[in-house]
Amino acid sequence: MRVFTYEAAGSRRISLHLPTDLYFWEQSGQEIKQVQVYSSIGQAWRKQSGGRSRGGGGMGAAIRLEEDIQIPAEREELSRGLWQVLEGRALLWEEVCFWTKQWWGSSVEEETLRSLLQMMLLREQVRMLPGVRTPRVAWHWQCNRCGAAGNRLMSTPCARCNQFCLFCTHCTMLGKSRSCVPLFLFRPRPKENVRRSVTMRLPVLTGAQQEAACQSVDFVRNGVSRFLLWAVTGSGKTEVLMPVVRRVLERGGRVLWAAPRRDVVDEIAARMERVFPEEKPLAIHGERSWEERKNRLGSPLVTATVQQAWRFYRRFDLVVVDEADAYPLAGDRTLQMGLERATVRGGTQCWVTATPSPRWKKEAVKGKLSLVTLPSRYHGYPLPVPRLLRVGGLWRRLERGKPVEPLSSFFHRVLDTDGQALIFIPGTSDPPRLLKWIHHTAPDIAARTWATATGKEKERRDRVEAFRKGEVQFLIATTVLERGVTVPRCHVVVVGADHPVFDSASLIQMAGRVGRSPVYQKGRVLFLADVHTEAQKTAVREIKELNHRARQRGFLVVDEEENEHVPSE
Repeated sequence: MRVFTYEAAGSRRISLHLPTDLYFWEQSGQEIKQVQVYSSIGQAWRKQSGGRSRGGGGMGAAIRLEEDIQIPAEREELSRGLWQVLEGRALLWEEVCFWTKQWWGSSVEEETLRSLLQMMLLREQVRMLPGVRTPRVAWHWQCNRCGAAGNRLMSTPCARCNQFCLFCTHCTMLGKSRSCVPLFLFRPRPKENVRRSVTMRLPVLTGAQQEAACQSVDFVRNGVSRFLLWAVTGSGKTEVLMPVVRRVLERGGRVLWAAPRRDVVDEIAARMERVFPEEKPLAIHGERSWEERKNRLGSPLVTATVQQAWRFYRRFDLVVVDEADAYPLAGDRTLQMGLERATVRGGTQCWVTATPSPRWKKEAVKGKLSLVTLPSRYHGYPLPVPRLLRVGGLWRRLERGKPVEPLSSFFHRVLDTDGQALIFIPGTSDPPRLLKWIHHTAPDIAARTWATATGKEKERRDRVEAFRKGEVQFLIATTVLERGVTVPRCHVVVVGADHPVFDSASLIQMAGRVGRSPVYQKGRVLFLADVHTEAQKTAVREIKELNHRARQRGFLVVDEEENEHVPSE
């Protein structure tokens, strides 16, 4: 992709369409000189940044237009329309071409598109960078779209620039970001200072929810850049944040609700559609087609997987990060960078979690992180407290078909209370061992409907859906299902809870599957292990502490001692 560099008005610039630059600078009474031609944006950017680059050639004298070039009025109109469509987005060249083709049809030729983009560059409506920046020092190489560096960048021969160039392996699910391909960061258009009425249909919030909602609204009103909503599982955190969303919408702002999983994205979009019936929220993830999205591209309400944040630039006044401690968000600085870049300057990020990291807790205690705590569930019943049971040589007993009385008792309680059970195991190789033991020691339990959800994603989703519908009574799963699976009559047992894969956060999430329905509080949570680990103890301690806070603040309608799913000491 041929690009130019030149000097004008005392600075060095990059151009996609030199005639547009010539016209622009002559209108300003300026001249262009030191023009050089390169075969890619990466080569031009590297040269402009002070590095070495092959392939440049051109002229040093000032040049003028050989003939009077006018920018057609319709091109000016197209430029305004292009900015309106692409504002607040971060797109590669191929994506810009795709958007213009989908929006206007194939009538916009490549040369015209180059001219439009160059016009926007000169007016500072967009920034242009190489997909991967390659300064002279190799350890500073970095993907400009996702921020990945190091061994996530790979050098390969490229038919586009006829040289070796770098591409990013970290964000390839969104298309290849290469050092020879331009990345465009479209600035948001100036916002009109208008107020509007936003219809919100929300159930009556509980006292705990109202308190958390008011605190959250205050943080946004006061311009807090980031705050943490620590909301226990089943607390109704989505409803708590709806008044915050409405406040942003009423002031002409935009909201991004980012989540790690597609099912959460679709669920939040559906709930927003019910709460804000006039807003037409847009859901974005890999399984949503262009046709499903096309009519809602301008929506101020967007739900998306966290990776999709890499495609936005300073677009959203409020960014809600759901399940902020979950994979792939936890510890991935590239995703955090994408969410930061998607937020307008002066905007607010709300990170939502039921299991905040120790670092977040310390920052909150020190006053470095604003915190909203929602310690109780919407129905006012306490969180289920797991029961810790030690069984020496647990897996050896299971493999040999020997009795494990606590496990047998757990299964029979599920049957006696007409419940369903989630059985969490450490690894994908463990279900056959457990199922063999069940068939050998408890044929009446084995005769019930069983399924495992440890395989490929589609197969797993089908089995989870069958579990939700009640077609499966016992579901064996790994930590991949620690979140998002909710059935009203649930019991949970973690077999081998001392395995390193089960940290305190995952154990809290698993325990949180139980007791979600106010009409069924008979569920039990059992951690079965050879030894009691610190993770198990921490999980129990944190759950008890949250119940204590909720009781002190008057949010519980039933105390622990009166509740069936909280075992007595």
